[in-house]
This record gives sequence, C-alpha cells and structure tokens, in this order.
Amino acid sequence: MTKLLSLILFISCSTFINQLDENLLNQKKESYYGNEKILSCKRKNAQTQLINSNEKSQLIFNEALGNDLKNYNFKFVEKVVIWSLFQMNLRPDIHSPTSKYQIFFHYKNKDHYFHFYSKDQEAYSSFYALEYLLKTFPSKYSLLTLSRIVDDKFKNSYTVSKDFEEFLKNSKTRLENKSPFQSKFFRGDETLKENENILAQKLLPLVKKYLKTKSRINYQVSKKLFEFKSPQVTSYCNYDMNMYDNSIYLIHKDFIKSHLYGLKQAGNHFLTSTSQDYGDIESLNGTHFLKGRSLSRSAAFCKFEFKEGQNIWLVSTKSRDPGQHLYHLIEYGIDGVKNLSELEQIMRFSRHLFLENPHRLIIESKRSSQAQLDRILKIDIPIYNSSSLGKVWGHFESSKENSFIIDDREDGNILCK
Repeated sequence: MTKLLSLILFISCSTFINQLDENLLNQKKESYYGNEKILSCKRKNAQTQLINSNEKSQLIFNEALGNDLKNYNFKFVEKVVIWSLFQMNLRPDIHSPTSKYQIFFHYKNKDHYFHFYSKDQEAYSSFYALEYLLKTFPSKYSLLTLSRIVDDKFKNSYTVSKDFEEFLKNSKTRLENKSPFQSKFFRGDETLKENENILAQKLLPLVKKYLKTKSRINYQVSKKLFEFKSPQVTSYCNYDMNMYDNSIYLIHKDFIKSHLYGLKQAGNHFLTSTSQDYGDIESLNGTHFLKGRSLSRSAAFCKFEFKEGQNIWLVSTKSRDPGQHLYHLIEYGIDGVKNLSELEQIMRFSRHLFLENPHRLIIESKRSSQAQLDRILKIDIPIYNSSSLGKVWGHFESSKENSFIIDDREDGNILCK
C-alpha cells in the first residue's frame, strides 16, 4: 500500500495539479483511525453477513432466517427479495415502491449489475426490480407471496434509524398535519426518534396495485458499466471514470441520498442502493411511503477486478458527485490493495470534492496532516472544510478474505454471524 501511504490529497483537475509542490506527492500521510467502529467481518467462519443502517433490524432478520423463515427453504434470491421488502418500512422516504433500485448481485460464482428505473410517474420500480430478480434467477415464490410473508412475519419489527430520524426532523413542517404521516411519524408534536417503533405498512395491497398497472408502465433495466483501465486493476462503473480522468465532473445540484443494504450467505452476496426524487411530500396511495420518481441521479457503483485475483465492489452516495469519491480512490491507489485491512485504510483516508459554479474545493481537514493542509492552502481556489464527505460501502473478496465493508463516517452497521 505504498502508493496510498505516499499520496497526499491528489486533486482531480490538471489546473490544480500544476500548482502543487511535487514534494506534496511524496510526503507520507498518517493513517486515520478516528473511531473504533467495526467496518468489516473478520470471522472466516461467518455464515451470514448483513449490512444496513439499522442494527435492530439485522438482529430481527437474522433470527427470522434461523427460525420463522427456515421452513420455507428459501433460495438466496428469495432472501434478497425478503430483505429488500423488509427495508421499505425502515426507509419509506427513499426505499418506497416508487424508488429506483440498483444492485450488485453475486450468485453462483457470477457477478451481475442491474439498475431499475422508469420515466413514468406512476411506476413502482422497486417492485419491478424484485419481480425481475425472481424471474431471472428462477424462484418458486412470487413477489405477491413473499410480500404476504413479510407482512405476516415482521408486523412489529421496525424501528427508526439515525438516518431516518434525521429525515423526519428535517421534513417536520412538510409532514405534520398530513395524513397518514401525522399518525405514523409523530409522537405528539415531535417526530419519531432513533430506536422508536414505526407502525408497519402492509406491502401486499401495493404489490397488487403494481401487478394491475405493470402492463401499461415502461420499466427500464440497465446493465451498462463503463470500463476504466489502470495497470493493475480494471474498473467497471456506472459512472464513466474516463470523464473524471479528463477533468469533466458530474456535479448534481442536490445531494444524492440513498439507502444502502446487503446480505451475504453461502457464497452468495448482494449490495443494493435505493433512492428517489420528490418535490412536495406526497403519500403513495394513502400509505406512509413517499411517492417519488425513480428517474433520478444514481449512486455510483464500481467493480474492481485485480490481476492478483481480488475483487472489490464499492457504492458511493450522500454527495453531489458520488462518482468523484470512487475516482479519487483509484487515484489514491486502490490498485495496491491486497487485503481487507488495506481497503479499510484507504476508505478512512481524507476525501475531497471538487465543485463548480463557483470553483471551490471541499476537504476533510480532520483527516489531513498539517503539512498537507499547509500546501493545500496555497492553491488559488476557495477551500472549505467538511467533517465528512460521502458515504462509501462495499465488498472485498480474495482467496483468503470475503466481507462487506462500511464507512466510518456515516451511520451503518454490519452483522457477522
């Protein structure tokens, strides 16, 4: 990992690079270990891994896999769908049936990428995605049956995460005095807080609605990933990294926020992002799910294939340009990553974000060395500090290690059983 350790905040713009002292690129950067949060699963005998931003939900779901759901003899694809349906009541704002659905899916030793969305305002893109998976990887269970099982088995299983608490707090004035949000998301005059219960919304009626309207909606499925080559690793991303390599940025006017989660079991694993755009907060068919549009800017997905055999998935969100963060990881030296610990180290490394209109640079100063900051301050561009930039989760696989990995910057949990 000498490439990572020797690189200081490398700025993805040739204009800026020319202004940097060459010594800056040779200075060693201290590793940052800002907290003791567990970011990955080090247990080689782990049978199940779950990731999302709600620890209680992981414990409940894992227990159900070993008890209430055991007699169904579910295949992996069915567990993917059930875990996805379970997420909807945890994040009814950005994992509504109307949300876009992106997934890395490793099944029977083969990787797949799917991106589901629609231009139609009445589309239920997340339901379409789940039904598509059940048909593509043949299941004896229908989406209708699995939604009925989730409604029945997880009636009182949903609690507020830190992220959802933040959404409710920030959206209080737009939610209050609106049905059904007032009765579902408020206790008196205050919005729900972390770990408080969420009244479950039945999924079955919405799945029935989706099935009735499916034939007149134009759903889109994209499998496209752009190739980007460096000497030791080939990247396949849904953002074109060649554009960043030519100082062309894909900066969105708003933050792209996504709900990330995954499941790993018996050699199979998946990692999903859901998100949607919405203007005025509106109920979806009288439920507490927000009605939105799936034709929106996406989280950034990249798969890195190494000559030595390692395989890394990364998903970037919570940023105005999530692709920049993955491109910068390529620059920082992800091609030198040999094991899970080194991937953790590079993900803890100081991030930066280049923004335009006006030109400015945002940096995580608390993760930067003093020498690095001194040199950055010499750049002729406005520089702003941020305590945290982006949210990057992923999966690492080699002949010796195999684990999800989460970000120490943002709320998130990993269950390793």
